[in-house]
Amino acid sequence: MKLFYVVTFIVLMVAIILSLGLNVRVPEPVAEKTTLRIMEGCLKGVGYIIGASVALGLTEANSPFLKEVGNNIYRVCTTGRLWMAQTKGLKHRIDFVDNYDHLCQKLAKDADIVVISVDYRLSPQNPYPAGLDDVTSIVMHVSENSRSLGIDPGRIAVGGDSAGGNLAAAVQLRPETRGKLSMLLLLVPVLQGVNMKTIGFTENVEYLHNSINNPGQVVYFFHYMSLDHSLFNAFRNNLHTSAEFKKGKYRFLFDQRKYLPAEYIRSAKLKQIGNDIEQVGNETLFNELKDKLLTPTIFPMMASDEELSTFPFTYVMAAGYDLIRDDAIMFAERLRHLNVEVQLSHFPDGFHNDLIMFDGPFKTDVGVRTVMDMVKVLKKL
Repeated sequence: MKLFYVVTFIVLMVAIILSLGLNVRVPEPVAEKTTLRIMEGCLKGVGYIIGASVALGLTEANSPFLKEVGNNIYRVCTTGRLWMAQTKGLKHRIDFVDNYDHLCQKLAKDADIVVISVDYRLSPQNPYPAGLDDVTSIVMHVSENSRSLGIDPGRIAVGGDSAGGNLAAAVQLRPETRGKLSMLLLLVPVLQGVNMKTIGFTENVEYLHNSINNPGQVVYFFHYMSLDHSLFNAFRNNLHTSAEFKKGKYRFLFDQRKYLPAEYIRSAKLKQIGNDIEQVGNETLFNELKDKLLTPTIFPMMASDEELSTFPFTYVMAAGYDLIRDDAIMFAERLRHLNVEVQLSHFPDGFHNDLIMFDGPFKTDVGVRTVMDMVKVLKKL
């Protein structure tokens, strides 16, 4: 095990040097460009290690062992600590789960709230609906045992980032949880899987393209939905739906002008022409996939207006340089059109994983601001 960590360290250092030597494009408004390039190198290094470990048969993809390695590396990068420590001033003992513990402790202390971090099951070992079942189970348990947990049953919120944001929205769509939540926090959430050529995708794919904005991230969809990786090119080129589907009920996901205000688009050209609907697709493939692609508890953007009208106050965070920026903005706009109380916090200089870069050696100004904004909204709970 010690040898493995030594090799890990060496590979990371090489990746960092290579990353700094290459012209990695980072968001222009971000002042800490070198910091982002180093983080890019670290993430590339983690990817190399994971790939090599799986290829050599040392472990399987997304195994608990690799998750632990990833958490350890992330923790060092984001906190500067070799191990997690409990923040002073917190009232209860904490069982440390993953690299989000530092953020959870920050929110608990600064917003003066109880935070429960859910170590839900991950795909591909546990595809849909395993993770959602875990989150639903926790919501029900907390709601039914709130008094013994020291929690006000009328002030329960669920939140998460990226895939966690997906689960936070999806759990509200479960019939058994209706009326039990008073707030949702959807942080740079993944909310739809039918359009891989959104304006946000087009604008941001060249930034941080070797890690968090790599189109290859779509494989996590495949893991969650138990799909074969051979479908990557079909998804990447929007050939996994049909031309007829693109013109129908969900047209707004392709012609984005209804729910994507021009103020969030940087490109003057895209502001003028919007997003033309491509008359391409694969009807046969779509028929095979549509039960999954159109299931709201897999992709909450596909929920009906009636379902979305049940949402409690919803805080949505969008990052200007995130591949899936438009998912967040369009979802918030849909809720607004349905008269759901919603707050969209858009950080023009933000990127997908900035909210964990609020402290430690890779601290960024936008990371600090995103966390401060979350604390501010949680104090309203």
